[in-house]
Amino acid sequence: MIRVTHTYAILDVSPELYTEVREKLEAAGYQHAFHDREDGGPVIDMHGIALRAEEPTEPKDTK
Repeated sequence: MIRVTHTYAILDVSPELYTEVREKLEAAGYQHAFHDREDGGPVIDMHGIALRAEEPTEPKDTK
């Protein structure tokens, strides 16, 4: 019998950041990355996925 386990560190982030990351990964087809922890609650397993900051957007001219 083969048994597969998931081992990862959980980094607590704000609900806003979690939602933003989840929406982007879902849009890119990464539904396999979402599951529930053994002790309950959703997590995003980002194995092989790196984060980077978006380029800042220019403020709009309000004149």
